[in-house]
Amino acid sequence: MKNLFALILLLICSSSLADAADPILGLWKKSDGQATIQITIEKGKLVGRVTAAKDTTRTHDTKNPDPKLRNRKIIGLPVVWGFYKKDGKWEGGRVYDSSNGKTYQGKIWLEGNDKMMMRGFKGVSLLGRSAEWYRVK
Repeated sequence: MKNLFALILLLICSSSLADAADPILGLWKKSDGQATIQITIEKGKLVGRVTAAKDTTRTHDTKNPDPKLRNRKIIGLPVVWGFYKKDGKWEGGRVYDSSNGKTYQGKIWLEGNDKMMMRGFKGVSLLGRSAEWYRVK
């Protein structure tokens, strides 16, 4: 029984250490300077929350199509969630564009250590659009 407990503890710790070492983690600024997001891993899935926005006059998620969600603050708003890592890329998640209130399927990958690409799309990736994000140092 002790060995089983030790094995489970080892697996949990090694998984957490692997997540902590992922180069995608950290603070990223969109190439147009409109937003900064903090990328973390929660329960094995990638999550990105707004930490700063260029438009300081818009403090809440007022363009959300769901009236119940329009009172959410922009700072702290999750705009990336549900991504899992596959073959060095993050996929299977969602990207929320607070400027128009739409949610898209997405893919995220790194191009080097300091450039992150995020692609949002509906249905087919070819019909989407990409955004460049740069690591905040």
